[in-house]
Amino acid sequence: TSYSIILLCKFVKRFSIKFTVEQEGKMIQLEISNAEIEEFCEEIVKDYINRYTPGMEKVNIHGLITEYLGLKIEAAFIAEDDETIIAYLSNGKRPLQIRSNGKTVRVLYPKNTIVIDQSLLVNDKVIRRRFCMAHEAGHYLIDKLCRTNINVTQSITADQLHYAYHVEESRANKFAAALLLPKFIVEDALKKYNNGNPIHVFGENVFAPRERMTLNQMTNLLGVSFQTLYIRFKQFGMLDYRPFGELLENHIFESGGSV
Repeated sequence: TSYSIILLCKFVKRFSIKFTVEQEGKMIQLEISNAEIEEFCEEIVKDYINRYTPGMEKVNIHGLITEYLGLKIEAAFIAEDDETIIAYLSNGKRPLQIRSNGKTVRVLYPKNTIVIDQSLLVNDKVIRRRFCMAHEAGHYLIDKLCRTNINVTQSITADQLHYAYHVEESRANKFAAALLLPKFIVEDALKKYNNGNPIHVFGENVFAPRERMTLNQMTNLLGVSFQTLYIRFKQFGMLDYRPFGELLENHIFESGGSV
């Protein structure tokens, strides 16, 4: 059986979110296009900035999550068996394992509480902390956009569960990038640091010192990693690909040198 849901969001035009329920024990398969994610997150960020932080050059992801979306953010020493878990969005049903007063305890946080590990609170982890918070906000928004209200009672295999987890995490990462770096924010930073011109890249992935400095200035302004910003530049077509030989001639070889 196939279904379509039309969700009316208060800050964006109508989005058509499609999903299918596959029979014979298969899982619900949800579909959200990258274009939908980009438009949805950009409208959220624009609305938040207009309401709470007019003129802000960087997305205040903590404020967007708590003031705008109405979620809570708490910190704890997360002690799950899976040591890669450093942030968590509570569903109000599953307790989270943490360390408290020298003991490992299970705590049930209220639904829609984002818990981040205490290790992320230090100053040199601010970029990772911002991305983790945005990632968990992504899970919350995915649930809002794709809630089906359909119970699937058939059993599922471990491979199906693993695949579903991978898809969910990938989508949450896309939401995180779109919340932290919507196109208009990146365009404004590009105007500030490079007069709105595309960034030169030599070959496929190599930057000269000037371009690298420009990107570093932008990462500091926007509170994101170099890699995250680079990916967004590629997605938005904001890179100007130049022959690799130009880099060798202008920045690598001494005057008169050659290969």
